[in-house]
Amino acid sequence: MPFSKAFKAMRIIPFVRLLILSREFFSKGSFSCSCCDIKKFVCTTCSRSYKLKRDLQRHLKQCGKLPLLKCQYCEKSFFRKDHLTNHIGLKHSKLSFPF
Repeated sequence: MPFSKAFKAMRIIPFVRLLILSREFFSKGSFSCSCCDIKKFVCTTCSRSYKLKRDLQRHLKQCGKLPLLKCQYCEKSFFRKDHLTNHIGLKHSKLSFPF
């Protein structure tokens, strides 16, 4: 039983879309998909991807480095002060603020 043309197109389109996106990525370092409105920026060192260019730029400042901010209550360490503050508030709130 032969496949319908629509079914064949449905199977081929994702492959073609992937091929186009991979070419765009290797030429620009990012790719965008018009069907789902996603734009990804990818770190060439660790392959993490980000939706916004500024997020990739922030990541590049710390990629491959050790975190400098350490929690005073446990062994966890962070790159960003806001992440450390959130961690202390969520995990150690009884230690930080005894009520």
